Amino acid sequence: IALDGVPVGTQAAGAARPTSVSLPGARRAEFIVSGPDTSVATAQVVTLAVDTGPAGDADPARPLILILARNDAVVPRWRMPIPLAPPRPLMLPVPAAAALLSMSPNVSRRLFFSQDEMSFYITIDGQTPARYATADPPAIVTTQGSVEDWFLENRASEDHVFHIHQVHFLVMERNNVPIPPAQLEYIDSVITPFWPGTGPFPSVKLRMDFGSITVGVFVYHCHLIGHEDNGMMAKIQVLGATVASTSTSQPLAPIISSAADITTGAASPCSRFPSGDFFQEPA
Repeated sequence: IALDGVPVGTQAAGAARPTSVSLPGARRAEFIVSGPDTSVATAQVVTLAVDTGPAGDADPARPLILILARNDAVVPRWRMPIPLAPPRPLMLPVPAAAALLSMSPNVSRRLFFSQDEMSFYITIDGQTPARYATADPPAIVTTQGSVEDWFLENRASEDHVFHIHQVHFLVMERNNVPIPPAQLEYIDSVITPFWPGTGPFPSVKLRMDFGSITVGVFVYHCHLIGHEDNGMMAKIQVLGATVASTSTSQPLAPIISSAADITTGAASPCSRFPSGDFFQEPA
């Protein structure tokens, strides 16, 4: 029913509910499951095998959750009402994907993942890869209200998972191929597959909207713990709109009905989407 905190159905106009979900580090999927009855001996939630590349981790198919149906099971504190109540109106009346597609980016950036035997790197194209240190200045400085396209390549021999704090993004292209409108995803974590050693580097194109982000310094990184802890991270600084140049992006009609709808963070003069890392339905 939701990906990375964004309800399915607000991701893209006409989007069908997914039948399979990829869950890299930091990715969240919410769903409702009808449990088995007592005639089922064993029910499991399983993960399929994932090829993360020649330098990646071994991720075979394996069970994640074992579900047993028993008449003497402890009654949960909260139970789903049957029949389900009619769905409440969602917080985002305009599909986030359609909203971002209608906006014109005022900045384009190119970044890449790479690694060696000791360290992992996320680097702005044209710069020398360097391991992240907490004392580093921001690698990117942008402005509240800016809309940006980020083109991200994976030049390493294992998968990497791009994740950014405080903002969601629209995945527009994979390997330079546009994603059909009904398959667009408004998320905050995305896999960049490994480079097999020949041919073009695998890539994704992301559209970022900093219109509702809290001003300050945040990080973006690979969300595989061993990678981010060994250098694959960088800072981004978002300057307030009153102290930086005016964005050239086209304004949208506000889709936040009131400050009470915002789960975390404070509303800003540039608010187009809710602040914070997740969304919720209004009470």
